Amino acid sequence: MGLPISSDAEEINRATGALLQNTATSLSTFASDISLIQRGVGLWDGNVSSKSLIHDPGTRPPRDDVYGLDFTAFPTWARIEIPTVHVYGAKDPRWPAGVQLAEFCVDRVEFDHGGGHDIPRGSVVSERIGGLVEGLMRRI
Repeated sequence: MGLPISSDAEEINRATGALLQNTATSLSTFASDISLIQRGVGLWDGNVSSKSLIHDPGTRPPRDDVYGLDFTAFPTWARIEIPTVHVYGAKDPRWPAGVQLAEFCVDRVEFDHGGGHDIPRGSVVSERIGGLVEGLMRRI
């Protein structure tokens, strides 16, 4: 799209992609030896250790540095004008990419399901996500 991408944004993308790949690779390890699975320890727990990637889901980065992207410098044509719903998990190593995508959207609703890079399966969270999508559908 010709938008300026900083070296910080590229490094965050590389690092979070590697974290996701490493965690996903452990799935095959657990599948081949289920004795490695520990009760009470989730697949996504503790997978992000870099201080620059640890985040507080309740705090939004400033628009001029959303994980290396300066949204104050992007042209208005790069904005997504339709209403959107964004669902991500606080333990997802790709959480920064989800926040970056949401930042492109003018009229957005966001929900952090608290998990990792997976689809939530719990009834309460699934119903919440469904309610957000239904609310968006009523608006359009």
